[in-house]
Amino acid sequence: MYKTFLSVFFTAHFLISCTEQKSQHLQRAIKDSTESQTFFPVTEYINGQLSEVESLPVTPLKIVTQNGKSDSTWMKKENIREFAKPFLYPEIDTANFKDLFVQKSFLDQTINAFTFSYDPIDKLPDTLQLRRWDVYIDPKKNTIKRIYLIKEINNKGILEILQLTWKSVLHKPRLGYEAGTEMKFNLLKKLQITTGFQVNYSGYNTKANSTHPTISTLMLHSETPGFYNAYNTVSRYGNGTGTEFTTLKNYSLQASVPIGLQYVFGGNDNIKFSAAAAFQPSFIMASRGYLLSTDKRNYITDTDLFRRWNMNTNLSTYVSFASNSLNWQIGPQVRYQLLSTYSNRYPVKENLINYGIRIGISKAAK
Repeated sequence: MYKTFLSVFFTAHFLISCTEQKSQHLQRAIKDSTESQTFFPVTEYINGQLSEVESLPVTPLKIVTQNGKSDSTWMKKENIREFAKPFLYPEIDTANFKDLFVQKSFLDQTINAFTFSYDPIDKLPDTLQLRRWDVYIDPKKNTIKRIYLIKEINNKGILEILQLTWKSVLHKPRLGYEAGTEMKFNLLKKLQITTGFQVNYSGYNTKANSTHPTISTLMLHSETPGFYNAYNTVSRYGNGTGTEFTTLKNYSLQASVPIGLQYVFGGNDNIKFSAAAAFQPSFIMASRGYLLSTDKRNYITDTDLFRRWNMNTNLSTYVSFASNSLNWQIGPQVRYQLLSTYSNRYPVKENLINYGIRIGISKAAK
């Protein structure tokens, strides 16, 4: 039996809805601030950003500055909420702080942003660690650029100042596609081996800034463990450095030969319920991506740093039913990239995941 199928990944829908909701929330805060002291809900916004980061195939970047020296590390997504926890309490909103802080707003043309500053009205209670905060808004897109908070903590008689700069999530998934053919061979009555050929297109957008050509550096793993090689190249895109925003399109076009199993776990002669899983050795036919430089200030692209071969896996469930001489099937599918998009020389790992709906048409071979 052979089968042709077409799958479409609708990964962007949820994120688009979230973006629209934030924009409306932001517009209301700006409008109200001109009429009364209505504070932007900082804690609610950061919690939403944390949930978005946890749902995306990205690696958060943590930059710690102490005594004038900065150190940056890549974090595991499961640790980011714990890292941000000290800045999530108390909840920053109008109800909690309208009697303690005053809101001031102005257009800062040097950074191309509306700045909302929140400063104490009078001496703050000793029990309150939060000292002040700022919200920066893109005047053209009406979206948050960054949030800056300052807290003071008395740690056994030693005053510690904690500062958090939260930049908005910069990656947005794009609509992906999958198409191909599949053959099935019976092992048992309800169990089949599947194989075939398919092509997948997936990608995401990165929000960056246009800059003058700048020499940027990547520190890459060398063949000797524990040593790095410096790779210098020209970059025209900044990570928050510059005033003009631009969208960098990252994508991958892959050809795969999946090998897997399919099991029918319910149904009758007219309708069946099945589950399938497969490994997919994949050849990268075309790709483009932008890598963050070692100092985290610029984006760099170089095709030599991307894998030409990869391995994916997929899991799907679907319902199938007969219509005339054709058999239709439809159901959800998850596809996960087992190896990093980049070669082992680049220290950052990227494992993409796609969620979508798979629609197939099949008929018995004659």
